[in-house]
Amino acid sequence: MFISFLQQILDSGTPFAKAKLATEQRLRDSSMREVVVRSDMFQEIWLSSLVQFDWPAGKVTIFGKGDAKHRYVATDDVAEAMVRVLMAGDPPRLLEFGGPEALTRREAVEAFERELGRPIKRRHVPRPALAFGSRLLRPVKPVLASVMGQALAADRKTRGRPTRHCNSWASSPE
Repeated sequence: MFISFLQQILDSGTPFAKAKLATEQRLRDSSMREVVVRSDMFQEIWLSSLVQFDWPAGKVTIFGKGDAKHRYVATDDVAEAMVRVLMAGDPPRLLEFGGPEALTRREAVEAFERELGRPIKRRHVPRPALAFGSRLLRPVKPVLASVMGQALAADRKTRGRPTRHCNSWASSPE
């Protein structure tokens, strides 16, 4: 079982996405029976200070336009889904899913503001800056280049294949 990214992020060309694609290919080419899990954005990462969503400090960075919807999902929910899939008699080779509600980064900020009862300062990084930074930083700071490229790809997300709500696995018969 391998945790990867949704196709749009895999298509970003970032160092991390390329590594995920290479691993997926090696698994497909091997004699092992692979299960690739492609979840939407992990809330513990994308709604945290790691990627400048520092709600405790009241500061958030909006990457690009910030209006692409994502089904942020908890890592615990991903782990539970993975266990359930592994326990299935004939698990799928590819599983894509997300959390229960699709939110834009802007809507996520608004939800935090409502819960906190105070405003959060927003800073915007335009798409051209993300694209430039992702390309420029690849040789010297591949992690930062990957974050910028993935943020750009995530901001460009359009309606594609719907992702499954992760709790649908929890309610599936065993």
